[in-house]
Amino acid sequence: MGPSALLRRHAFVLGLGAVAGLVLWNPGGLPQALGLWLKAHRAPDAVIAAIFLLSGLRLSVRSALAGAADLPVVALGFAGIFVVSPLLALGFSVLPLAPGLVVGLFLVASMPTTLTTGVVMTAAAGGNEATALVITLAANALAVAAVPAILPGLLGAARAVPPDLFERGAMAARIAGLVLAPLALGMAVRSRAPEAFIRAGPGLRRASLGLVLTIVGIAVAGSRDALLAHPEDLATAVGLSAAFHATVLACLFGLVHLARIGPGRREAAIFMGGQKTLPLAVLLQTSLFPGVGQALVVCVVHHLTHLLMDGYLVGRLAHRRPSV
Repeated sequence: MGPSALLRRHAFVLGLGAVAGLVLWNPGGLPQALGLWLKAHRAPDAVIAAIFLLSGLRLSVRSALAGAADLPVVALGFAGIFVVSPLLALGFSVLPLAPGLVVGLFLVASMPTTLTTGVVMTAAAGGNEATALVITLAANALAVAAVPAILPGLLGAARAVPPDLFERGAMAARIAGLVLAPLALGMAVRSRAPEAFIRAGPGLRRASLGLVLTIVGIAVAGSRDALLAHPEDLATAVGLSAAFHATVLACLFGLVHLARIGPGRREAAIFMGGQKTLPLAVLLQTSLFPGVGQALVVCVVHHLTHLLMDGYLVGRLAHRRPSV
């Protein structure tokens, strides 16, 4: 693979590093000032809504319905997202970690699955793309009720924050307005002219990634002082994220083995059950824990870590796929 191909393949990872580095360096004070101005003018809400609108324009309702038939795999995907990840995060919270890192881990564990990355990886590993698609759509729809229940529950159980800190109804309404409604709108618009949006897919993906970089930049600007005060947390976040995701994957492999779900079907449960969306985690960090920079570090580092780990896993599973 040549340098240009490597650059394209890892453009998002490099972009995240560049945006975070620029805001932390903060030449002339302008990057942080711009991020804080955008945050003060409710830009994160608009960016999140735009991200999920673009995601909806890229997702096919027809393909999702075709994948709904494999109920055991869908159920295992949900178990990974809403049961396995939160329970493991609660277990990891007993380690001697800084409170901000625990908050970040709980934010990650409470999230629904990624909207597109997991679907792409499932297909690349030889799995059922339609089943992966129905898991991601249903999980993000269920996030309206699940996240306001799981996140405060984890934080309260670990005594990381007072149990009455959150207004769960307000959180659910916000997620519905910024995630579910734009996603549904995008899918409805796509259904009117599917071929046009298929052709526009690469451009929509680039625009979506650019918006993700924007919200990360805004979040880093708001947490810059806290991040610079604890630079050692980066190494801890990398180790924590790798150990957490590896444990989630091990549990998912165990579950598909117990359920006797083999190659061609198991990939959707493994990738969709373990991956977590970044934009919503960053939005909740900026709104609920704006001064906890360590939480932001975990959110971003975990996303990069699980993409790299799952990218390696794609190659391993595809290599073992039986030829026909």
